[in-house]
Amino acid sequence: SPSVALAASAAVLQPRQLLQACPVSTSCRRPFLQSIISVRATDRERKVEERRQLERRRRLEDLTRQAAVAAPAPARLRQPEAAFSPEVLADRERRRQEFHDSIFLYMQRYGRTRRGHVEFIEAMRSRLQELGVHKDLQSYKALLDVFPKEVMRVRTMWQSEFRHYPRQQDTAIALLDTMNEHGVMPDTDMGLQISRIFGTESYVMTKFQRMMYWMPKLRHADPWPAVRLTSSGLQYLPAPESFRDLAVRALRRMCPDPETRVTTYSMDGPPGSDLFVASAQAPAQQQLLTDMAAGAHVYLDGPNWVWFGEHRLSYYALSADPTPLAREIAARKEATAAAAAETPQKLRPRLMEEDFTWWRRLRCADDDDGDGDRGDEDQPDGELARAPSEHELPDCTVLSLAIASSSGGADLLLRWVRLLAAEPGNEALQRAAVVLRLRPSDGDGDAADGSDAAASGQGGDSSQSDARE
Repeated sequence: SPSVALAASAAVLQPRQLLQACPVSTSCRRPFLQSIISVRATDRERKVEERRQLERRRRLEDLTRQAAVAAPAPARLRQPEAAFSPEVLADRERRRQEFHDSIFLYMQRYGRTRRGHVEFIEAMRSRLQELGVHKDLQSYKALLDVFPKEVMRVRTMWQSEFRHYPRQQDTAIALLDTMNEHGVMPDTDMGLQISRIFGTESYVMTKFQRMMYWMPKLRHADPWPAVRLTSSGLQYLPAPESFRDLAVRALRRMCPDPETRVTTYSMDGPPGSDLFVASAQAPAQQQLLTDMAAGAHVYLDGPNWVWFGEHRLSYYALSADPTPLAREIAARKEATAAAAAETPQKLRPRLMEEDFTWWRRLRCADDDDGDGDRGDEDQPDGELARAPSEHELPDCTVLSLAIASSSGGADLLLRWVRLLAAEPGNEALQRAAVVLRLRPSDGDGDAADGSDAAASGQGGDSSQSDARE
């Protein structure tokens, strides 16, 4: 038909040719032609937009690929020993000074007007972590001081309800949220700053009061608080100044025994290197080592990983085979769990109570008349069974923990074992066979360079410094 032929020729004919070939009247040609042109224009714009999106996607994939190849692993996923080098500490202080200098230059340029202070605060807040001041309370105070004083202060009830200067209040609340995310607790001086800027009835003050209520409560609820008891009360510990200090604090937190003694061994190494091993051992672990049979195997496993704040540390464990008491308790727990799975719900409390009575296990001595009667188990002169210590686990017996420098390798760990064997109370370690079961690291540089190996003996020069909890 003519309409089908016209539709087929619309893809190849120009608009003028199409207008001449149209079989309909002249009054109908113009709307028909306009519709064809609009369809072609829409199709052309769609194709252009698709090409733009495809090009944008390809460019983003190329940038992501280049960043993945060029960028190193995140610093917090590596051994944080380099984070305490003098160069890194100097660079951190330089960036902090640049941050405060930027705020000072802005204040000096705009003075009382504070033109664009909201945009300036948002830009600086987005770069806090990049500049390394996201943990510094003084930096947050300096950034909050950019707000003009006594201008946006809430003075009436209506101003309080209708969010007087809402954008400025939202910016200040976002700044407090950033502090909360990074675990920085405000102080009384910051509360005085907020009262001078926004008043005591503002939403910013409400946010500050909630932070001052919950953050100290959660900090004191920490089972491993970073505080020290002094004559004047509780005092928060300062940030670790070196990798040795960080290793000692991590070992004290990892060891549950309050009698654990942390010793730092300084090793001889190349010029300019700081080789050390921080070791943690309790008297109960020394007793377990003494009770071991002569020639027993002692295993050195690692590196294992533990998080301490924002740092991930690698530690090594010196362990032995599980004790008979630990194996017996593990088997009893497995039998109790299997019986509980087959016991009806109503009888399970009774089963757990019977298991608790087995835990008390009274062993009665022979009676004096020699008739062979061992007497009643409920006699008060019975001997209680020894409860396992926290170092006796079902799969192993932990004898010591250590955190070593990342540049030492397996030789540094062997020297630590020899020095540990020379300590009073660890003489049994000299007669044991030490088996190294070290795994390759994930790029931290503190990996072992081999599979299982055996070593024994003592020796090596070092200087020791003890730190007791």
